[in-house]
Amino acid sequence: VIAMRAGARDSTLKLDGQREDWRGITPVYARSADATRNASTSVATPRRLDALFAHADAAYLWLRLDVGAIDLARAHYLIGIDTRDPRRGDSGLPYTRQSTPAGLEFVLDLRGPEGSHLLVDRASNLYRFPTITGSNPPDSLAVYNRPFKTESNSDGAYDTLVVTPNRRRLGRDGTRFPARREVRNLLRHATQDETTLADWYADTLSGTIELRIPWGMLYVLDPSSRSVLFGVDDDGMPTGLVTDGFRFVVQSYDPREPSRMT
Repeated sequence: VIAMRAGARDSTLKLDGQREDWRGITPVYARSADATRNASTSVATPRRLDALFAHADAAYLWLRLDVGAIDLARAHYLIGIDTRDPRRGDSGLPYTRQSTPAGLEFVLDLRGPEGSHLLVDRASNLYRFPTITGSNPPDSLAVYNRPFKTESNSDGAYDTLVVTPNRRRLGRDGTRFPARREVRNLLRHATQDETTLADWYADTLSGTIELRIPWGMLYVLDPSSRSVLFGVDDDGMPTGLVTDGFRFVVQSYDPREPSRMT
């Protein structure tokens, strides 16, 4: 087996920073014609959001941001994602601490080719790890969240997504084998032609930012039935619910002064 991929062989969308393949997809948000017309006659600002698009296929959630200009030294982007009941989740964004109209389970933090990642609300984190920058966190950082259940909060506190493919073991001869953990929320900046592992790409010429996030990273149990993870009971068994849809919050801010946001 070389690969197992969901959906059709050729997706209708391609991660390349171009807009042509999005034709026919209605934007979730678009600036008014008057605002866009006035903006086109002035200097483009990197923190201006012109449009937000969302699309779903069998494998990914696709997102597209059209911005005034891409300058990641002057503008970082936060995309909050509410995957279930808007009354639950975190109603605060990280860094800017801005309040949101819906509780968020996840936040996409776009800050550059090397530092962008997907964050999970601390109360919604299965493993309750603090934010980690290394690739193999020490054992002492593991705090398992049992029983896990999404709760309403306004902490603005988010964790990284960490998996443990190898648990800590003790050999018969007393040798200690430490756990191996992987931070899986780092987003790879590249086009789809450069690598099949690409997660997002910012095209400076078109002012377009494209992302594709695998459903599993968003705790989606079955995209075909709209089932998402809601909690884990005392026995460790996952419980799900059928979502009524995803909600998005987008904010840009100046990394040199996070209070400057749009």
